[in-house]
Amino acid sequence: MSVLPRILYLFQTLPISLPRLFFKRLNSMFRTFVWNGKAPRVKLNLLTSPRSMGGMSMPHIWHYYCATHMQRLMEWGKNASPKLWVGIEKRFAGDNLAVLPWMPRNLASPLHNALPTTLATLSVWRSLQTKLPVAPYPSPLMPLQHLPVFSRHLIPTAPTDDPPSPLPRHFLTTGAQVTEDRLPYSRPLGFLDKFHLHRLISYLGSLAPLDKYCRPLTIFESISHRGTTPLHSISLFYGLLQSLSSPPTKFCDKWEASFRITLKDEDWSKIYTLAHCCTPSTRIQEVNYKILYRWYRTPDRLSHFSGGGGDLCWRCS
Repeated sequence: MSVLPRILYLFQTLPISLPRLFFKRLNSMFRTFVWNGKAPRVKLNLLTSPRSMGGMSMPHIWHYYCATHMQRLMEWGKNASPKLWVGIEKRFAGDNLAVLPWMPRNLASPLHNALPTTLATLSVWRSLQTKLPVAPYPSPLMPLQHLPVFSRHLIPTAPTDDPPSPLPRHFLTTGAQVTEDRLPYSRPLGFLDKFHLHRLISYLGSLAPLDKYCRPLTIFESISHRGTTPLHSISLFYGLLQSLSSPPTKFCDKWEASFRITLKDEDWSKIYTLAHCCTPSTRIQEVNYKILYRWYRTPDRLSHFSGGGGDLCWRCS
């Protein structure tokens, strides 16, 4: 599809906030092209699902739009990004731009002077956090030094001149405070240090249960924590968003009800793979997907419409 690279180019060069109506119109144009102006017989969310989930891998424009903004988040997190636009956005939004995606919404500093592109990326990121498990709140990457109750005495000590940024894993384990011998300090804690530590943990508990800070990192959080942008990042993040979206399984339930069996996810995965990998012929693949989506009306279904006739196959009767 030659249209997709052009759309991605605009998404990357103009990372502005786009209304939902824009994506609805694009999807309407795609549906008109795919179905040749006729009424669609397969839902759009099924067409845009990956082939590994039984879909047709038609481009999901909203996910591509989100993937371009996720790439921008990766550039924000770099200590010295070669991209000139990163320095410009930090000049207007502040040097703490990299920590904004991981901060609670009510604690994020107001960005009065931020550029529209910065606000658009944050808006898309907040929307993703609520709709998909990309990085559920609270994140284990929450920068504790930017919380209002954090004291500079709690900065972990390190042999280098640049101490590591304090994260919840430095103070919590399995939803409870770590023992004093496992704290990231080379000195014994005094009374004032213990007071600041107790206040910090109490504050984290008021935001969310402590065990949520100790969950494993998601795929995007792991990539972001490395501090480097991977190659083909837009394709990588797009595939991640596609895999996190719940695939439509309505036709699966109907097939299981017809055969009175229950298939496992591994069995359905093999069926999806067989539908498009069994032959290089696109016509045969089309027939396979039509059968999978219950496109053809079998005698069993026609018998319910006509009120008469047998429900057996024509070849079997």
